[in-house]
Amino acid sequence: MLQVAFPEGYILDVGWRPSFEIDGKFHVVLIKDYDWSSPIYSGSAENLVELKENINKALVVL
Repeated sequence: MLQVAFPEGYILDVGWRPSFEIDGKFHVVLIKDYDWSSPIYSGSAENLVELKENINKALVVL
């Protein structure tokens, strides 16, 4: 859905899971050096307000 690359090997990824399901949730992960198995931050959100909060929490790590 959204993927942003930052300096020093950080990637912020926002997706919807389960894909194409109306009852899904946004999932926010921050990874470093393509290590998807050990995210630095991981969160989920049911609405846009929570999504914004999760993105801000992930960006604090940067």
